[in-house]
Amino acid sequence: FGMGCLPEGPVKRDVFFEKRSAIGARTRPAVKRLWGPEATFAQLKVGDDPGDAAIRFALETLVLGFLQGGTWPVRMLARGQINTFLFNEILLIETGIIPLMLLERDRRAFNRNMFTRAKLLTPGQSAECARLTDRITIAVRSGDRDGMRDTHVAIFRRICSLARAAFDRFGMELPPRAEPELAALYNR
Repeated sequence: FGMGCLPEGPVKRDVFFEKRSAIGARTRPAVKRLWGPEATFAQLKVGDDPGDAAIRFALETLVLGFLQGGTWPVRMLARGQINTFLFNEILLIETGIIPLMLLERDRRAFNRNMFTRAKLLTPGQSAECARLTDRITIAVRSGDRDGMRDTHVAIFRRICSLARAAFDRFGMELPPRAEPELAALYNR
């Protein structure tokens, strides 16, 4: 069974294939029927708000996933994987900081296309992300290991700051020792 979804704009379309038996299992933020029987389309749950439970799950998965894998920067730099390190730092900004910034005012932040989320930031948020991206890129290009570490710590602490506020907003608790312990590891 195929389903075409229109996430943003009049031209862009993503097509998802799902089992017919699971089609009503979750709410979709935006759907436009392109083909298929009316009975199948009627099973879809469509709504703009993903609900607190879905936001909590996405938030917890995102942030705790970052924290669980928190030693990767140290390992990559020790192995000399500088380009992979740079890629992952930019990915932290794009998939961590940006959706957490958007979540401050957009409950659909985790449902938005990751390639268009940055366009939804305020000018100040965009500038902050650009400064972090420029800072890590310059540190990597110049081979400045201290700059790489310091910028990673800044990115990590910004994720933790945004995550702590989001966790509080949704009645969750960010593990209190994670930030200081990982920051101490990075600064050894």
